[in-house]
Amino acid sequence: MQEPPPEFREEFVALREHLEQSLAQAEDTEERIAEARRTVALWTAFFGRWQKVLELFPEPAAQLEPLRGHVEALGRAVEALHLSELIEVVGARRTAEGAERLFRALVPFIQAMTREPAFRAEVLAELAAETGEETDPERMFRESEAAAAAEERNYRELLEQFRQHWPERVEPALQARLETSDPAQLQAWQEELRASLTHLQGEDWPPAAA
Repeated sequence: MQEPPPEFREEFVALREHLEQSLAQAEDTEERIAEARRTVALWTAFFGRWQKVLELFPEPAAQLEPLRGHVEALGRAVEALHLSELIEVVGARRTAEGAERLFRALVPFIQAMTREPAFRAEVLAELAAETGEETDPERMFRESEAAAAAEERNYRELLEQFRQHWPERVEPALQARLETSDPAQLQAWQEELRASLTHLQGEDWPPAAA
C-alpha cells in the first residue's frame, strides 16, 4: 500500500508535538498569545498544504481531530486580542480628532477676542457668570493646543504598536480608514468592532485553560 510522502510525516509529527507543547503551556498572556498565533498558522498551513494527502490517508487527520477544539479556541483568543487592540486604536483616533476639532474651533474665537476688546470683555463676563471663575483665553488656547498634540501622539504610538503586533493586518485600506476625519464614520467603525468582539466572546468564551 502506498504511504504518505516523507515530508508529510515530518510535518505531521512536528505539528503534533507542537500542539502537545501548546496544551501544556503556562498561563503567561503575552507568551501564550504569541505561541497561539504560531499554532494557528502551523495548523492552517499543514491542512492547506496536505489536504489531498489527508483525503487519501485519513488516519493522521483523525489523530489531530481531538486537538481541533484547542486550535479553534486559540484562534478566537488571537482574534479577540486583535479586535481589542484595533478598538483601542480607533478610539484613540476618535479622541485625537475631537481634540483637534476643538482646537481648530478655538482659533478664530480667540482671534476675535484679541481683535475686539469689547467682545472679549463680554465673553469673559458671561463665562465668569456661568462658572464663577475667571477665564484666561490665552491659557485655554495653549491648553487646547497641547491637549490636541498629546492625543495625536497617543494615537500614533498606539497605531505603531498595532503595526508591530499585527503587521499582516495593516493593509492600505485599514490605514486609509484610520485616517478619516469623519467622527460619525469612526464611531460607527468602533461600534462595529465592539459588536464583532462581543459576538466572538460569546462563542464558548473564554477558551479553556491549558
